[in-house]
Amino acid sequence: MSTIIARSLELALVLFIVFHGKNIISGGIKEYFGWPKGFAARIVNNAVPTTLNETLWGAGFSLYTAAYARVGVTQFAAIQLGRVIENLFIMAAFSIGDAALILVGEKLGAGELEHGYLLAKKLLKISAVIGVTSGFLLICVSKPIIRIFNFTPEGALYTFYILIVYGSVMGVVVVNGANVVGNLRAGGDTKFAMAADCSCTWFIGVPIAFLTTQWLHLPIYIAVLLVQSEEIVKLFILLKRFQSKKWVRNVISDL
Repeated sequence: MSTIIARSLELALVLFIVFHGKNIISGGIKEYFGWPKGFAARIVNNAVPTTLNETLWGAGFSLYTAAYARVGVTQFAAIQLGRVIENLFIMAAFSIGDAALILVGEKLGAGELEHGYLLAKKLLKISAVIGVTSGFLLICVSKPIIRIFNFTPEGALYTFYILIVYGSVMGVVVVNGANVVGNLRAGGDTKFAMAADCSCTWFIGVPIAFLTTQWLHLPIYIAVLLVQSEEIVKLFILLKRFQSKKWVRNVISDL
């Protein structure tokens, strides 16, 4: 019965579009796809680095998993559980980056460059406070959350140490996210954001992950701690770029 109803609704929708399409879609096809070359080039120039950024970052994150997966079942289970628990705290904190992209982008697009910079500066401070607070709460509640899972004492201890690492650097991670996802992209500085984000992941984080787990055979929580050095290096690179104001631009002028 549900299939018949669904098919009937689809048929009704098709008939409605056929007989009333002119009232729904106004204008010729070229008006929807005939973008000026300058406009299309500007969109591609900003979109391609962002797409590559997310792709390369995802690939690097997969290599982290590949490195950690070879250290042993218990330690790998600990890192996986640690990531799940960390996400409960960091995903809400990362929303500040999306807010910065919208709010700062609005001011820059309106030509209020100085106002946009000052707003971005305030949002960075807010992101730091939110990140540090979230990290502190993560450390405080880590043991009760770990007890929910049926882990061995060794696995629970590894997970607790990993969560201490994640909680300690969460403020840095959130600030970096607000800068890359929010401020730099709002100003169209997507190429620098991609270079800073991906270079730290591929030239610092990934090599350290394999070095510490495959050659030095360090405990998983020590490996995770050393891998986080990429976030520290990235922090200084992004803050220097932020303070230079080279990213403060109106990318939608003359459109």
